Amino acid sequence: MNTLKSFLLNRPVSGSTCLIAISLLVVLGIPYLFADTPSVALTLKIATRLLIAAAAVYALVKMQLVQAAGLGGRPWRKRWWIAPLPMLAIVAINILGVNWSALVFTPSTVAGWLGYNLSVGLFEELLLRGVCFCLLATAWRHRKNGLLLAAVTQGAIFGLLHLINLTHAPMLDTLSQTVYATLLGIGFAGMTVFCRSIWPAVMVHAAINLAGSMNIDLVPGATPPEGSLSGYIVATVVILLVSALPGLWQLRREHRALAGA
Repeated sequence: MNTLKSFLLNRPVSGSTCLIAISLLVVLGIPYLFADTPSVALTLKIATRLLIAAAAVYALVKMQLVQAAGLGGRPWRKRWWIAPLPMLAIVAINILGVNWSALVFTPSTVAGWLGYNLSVGLFEELLLRGVCFCLLATAWRHRKNGLLLAAVTQGAIFGLLHLINLTHAPMLDTLSQTVYATLLGIGFAGMTVFCRSIWPAVMVHAAINLAGSMNIDLVPGATPPEGSLSGYIVATVVILLVSALPGLWQLRREHRALAGA
């Protein structure tokens, strides 16, 4: 494991990108084999995400990066709850758009809705902020503005990996997801640094996904609405204001504190 750690710290961008790409291939590939059985495919999507998240935790423990990744071993900041507040606006906007009268709550749909979105929040945060951001920040800790550079880089990696959706989604939708993911990635990095823990980011990420998927997962026969350029522009501005900009402020605050120390 020390050999792997040395390799990843010497090549943090290519190394972490490869790890994430392999994880995505597993998460997307195995369920694809059972596409004809949606319930089995959904179960496998949840299970593979949880297994890879567990593997990420195991690797961070073995590489002695638990504290650096925000998994534990360090007290949360006293006022940690301040950091998630701006991003909760996204949750609120998604909730306001829910078609409550059409929702149908059955054990199977609720289990799938909860399992899928919670596993995505855990999987993506542990891989992107737990592994990728941690490796970049550790490798670049002596660089000027290394923390900010690490946050922006992992956000860009997070966003660019969404281009894989071009295989099944329209270009405008996919490009918009790429921008959203990049901005959110910066915000989640800032939140993790400010809180001194990855778990608030996991919780907020899962909450955004849960609120945003209710109209699809809990409405029988629902199909994703068609997006518009104007709608995507408005969404981008909102995410910039409540995620990326607060995240950059949180990162700069921590950077100044580290420089002072």
